[in-house]
Amino acid sequence: MTSEIRSSTLKNRVGLGTVSFTNTGIVVSGIVTANSFSGPLTSNGDITGTGDLTLTSIDAGSSAAPIINLFRNSASPADADYLGQIKFQGESDTGVQRNYAKITGKILDASNGTEDGIIEFAHIKAGSQTITGRFRSDSLQLLNGTNFSVAGTSEFTGTSTFSSNGSRSRFEIIILSEFTSDELEHKEKKRTINKIENLLFIVFKNFTDKCFIVFA
Repeated sequence: MTSEIRSSTLKNRVGLGTVSFTNTGIVVSGIVTANSFSGPLTSNGDITGTGDLTLTSIDAGSSAAPIINLFRNSASPADADYLGQIKFQGESDTGVQRNYAKITGKILDASNGTEDGIIEFAHIKAGSQTITGRFRSDSLQLLNGTNFSVAGTSEFTGTSTFSSNGSRSRFEIIILSEFTSDELEHKEKKRTINKIENLLFIVFKNFTDKCFIVFA
């Protein structure tokens, strides 16, 4: 024995929500509690849940999948507008909810045809939310006292300028390919240190690269 209910709309008895059946799927107005969903899920409000979120794609091609789109449909997009954001939250030792880190998209240039974007990183630092870095379309910026640490070898091409708060106000690393091996050759450590007009020049030499470091 089977039973069926035929209706295009089911309405909660106290008027808290409705379920409508359309040609494209089920439309729910109100709170939905379910163990699983199959097919597209569209929401015009907040989605709150517990447990893990797993997105699975069975596409066998080489294109990226699954994809998470964080689309800000603004009527007046402008430079410096923030876009989608991912927050990494936890609690302090007193049980207060905190944003320990977050990643945010940002518009650098909204001009059509010359758009530029930013990925901004922020952390809680000594109890305060702090922007620690911006990966722009034209540069990588470490901000607000964020240090740069590399466990390995770093290679710089071109001219790099570094600022310091130490006893010396500035130093530059300049690649000088016009130096000859004879000019840079040193007996043991292959390093020459000269003091000229209150500047400390250190010339490093190896068999493939030549650089000139100026401390001012």
